[in-house]
Amino acid sequence: MQHNRRKRTNSEDSDNGALREEKALQSNISPAKRREKMIEKMVHNLFFPNLPEQYPFRKKLQISKNTTSIGLFYDLSQDFCSVLMCAVFVASTYYKSYDAVRAIYYMDITISMLVLIDMCFNLYLIGTRFLVDIRCIVDFLAIFPTFFLTVYAILLGRKLSFFYTQLISTLRLIRVIRIFKTLRFFHSMRKAVLKLVMTLSCFIFICSGLFQFLENDVPQNDYDCKYINYDTDYQPSCSEVMPARDMTSCDCEVYKCHPLYDIIDTRQSPSQIRCQVLDFNDAVYFVVITVTLVGYGSSVFTIYSKAVLVALIIIALVTIPPQLNEVEKYMTAKTTYRNPYQPSAGDYHVVVCGHVNDKKKLSAFLKEFLHPDRMFSSSPQFHVVIMSTTEPK
Repeated sequence: MQHNRRKRTNSEDSDNGALREEKALQSNISPAKRREKMIEKMVHNLFFPNLPEQYPFRKKLQISKNTTSIGLFYDLSQDFCSVLMCAVFVASTYYKSYDAVRAIYYMDITISMLVLIDMCFNLYLIGTRFLVDIRCIVDFLAIFPTFFLTVYAILLGRKLSFFYTQLISTLRLIRVIRIFKTLRFFHSMRKAVLKLVMTLSCFIFICSGLFQFLENDVPQNDYDCKYINYDTDYQPSCSEVMPARDMTSCDCEVYKCHPLYDIIDTRQSPSQIRCQVLDFNDAVYFVVITVTLVGYGSSVFTIYSKAVLVALIIIALVTIPPQLNEVEKYMTAKTTYRNPYQPSAGDYHVVVCGHVNDKKKLSAFLKEFLHPDRMFSSSPQFHVVIMSTTEPK
């Protein structure tokens, strides 16, 4: 009894000593540092309750972004921004009014700001190696036109020629490549089919935008229709001092030229001209019949477009067949892994889940579980049921 009492007293003394030591350490912490610690603990309990508290904040963010529903929603929102940016580009080729141009510009600058925030966030999470990542390069090329044209036109008060404006704007099309990021949510055959569809969609979309630029904007430099000002009633004209309607010959109507507002133009005073021989939907049509090797009704005018069509056919022949073969492989494959496990009466089974596609970990478990020392003549036979979203490699 005395021995136990002495032991209890010693343990209480040690606990009290630890408490006094902890209080002494807390008393040495400045009030600002104590508040910082309290805030960190509150943030951890609120946003990272399932993660070890000692993890660095950056690591907590990385794990949450990759494993939580909030991280999934964030990634899907960025994919939506990619699609929306491409939709804005297509809309800019159709709408010409002052209000439409302003609305499209505000939407474009808003999306570009969101993409820039995402780039800074990933740079914080990943570090400087993100600067050479393909995602960073794609995002930079996608938002560069918006910020460059904004700085050049609004901050410097200068106007870039329409040809160079469109040439820079076509870089936005590359943003559509980011939709491939959604493939990580799919596996096996669904992933192969979706990858094929995305490859074709991105291929057609990017080539259509480039094809439209080569057919519309490149030849426009050689047209006589290149003037628009007060004397031309702010309508496209072949003369600097009179409207096209007062001229005997002018190619403005032949090439479907129309006035276009710049982002710094005032209402009723457009300063740009766009001659749109080929609409975006027609460009998509030409690209589709080229990719499918139909060629019905296709006709191109510039040597640049013909070069793009040749490259288009070569790229399609190289990239599409391997993905078709992958889809066919999944469709014709026969494997027991696709059938549900249906135990018979008296059967025993063990369920294995987790990192089951890791060959080393799975082999280590099976060697331990099925070790001969564990098996006797009277031991029941076990089926091993592997739970996974993909087939074991």
